Amino acid sequence: MLNVAIVEDDEKVAATIETFLLSKKEEFEITKFKNGKEFIDDFHDEFDLIYMDIEMPEIDGLSASEKVRETNKKVPIIIVSYSPKYAVKGYSVNALGYLVKPISQVDFNNLLEKALKTIQTNEDSSIFVSVKDGILKVDTNDVLYLEVKGHYLTFYFANDKDPLVVRGRIADYQDMLGKYGFSRCNECYLVNLKHVTQVLSGKNLIYLNDVSLNISRSKKKRFLSDFTTFVSEGM
Repeated sequence: MLNVAIVEDDEKVAATIETFLLSKKEEFEITKFKNGKEFIDDFHDEFDLIYMDIEMPEIDGLSASEKVRETNKKVPIIIVSYSPKYAVKGYSVNALGYLVKPISQVDFNNLLEKALKTIQTNEDSSIFVSVKDGILKVDTNDVLYLEVKGHYLTFYFANDKDPLVVRGRIADYQDMLGKYGFSRCNECYLVNLKHVTQVLSGKNLIYLNDVSLNISRSKKKRFLSDFTTFVSEGM
């Protein structure tokens, strides 16, 4: 059972989304909100998927989505709007995609399939890391990249959490993290492709927000191939 929030002030559009969801084989627990304020006042982290209208009274969809992202970085948000111009703004809240009203069932189905894959990936994204005092569970979605120095690995995180230093080989984690969208850009770094914000292949550089890492000649072809595949599959 997946918990879905529909935040939409147009009752007909909300009913359309609900009808499309209920026509699927998956089971959904659906909660509808008439505006962004009502949603934010009742928001909890149990929602697995959010359909968010952009143009609403009191609190618009982007503002409501920004509030969600303050506490939940992973829940898929699908933007709903009469205009595709809001698709670009959706990147600021890491929206999964957008639907233009009137909603096409084909477009709806395609985005729902993508959302279900994302939810599954989020559920299965944790690994267990050996640390000095035992075993630590690490959510791979929060990891920016790994760096190796000698016999030690440092995990750098996207949420301002302190780096984690463990003993180990980067090759061991390359196999473990490959299925979660990680790729080597050089001998020292294993990068989470989800967090790559820019690739400058001519300068052999990648950026993860304000962090820049070098791409080595030996790893460049494979890394760029991995990144192209990652982007094309919408992972």
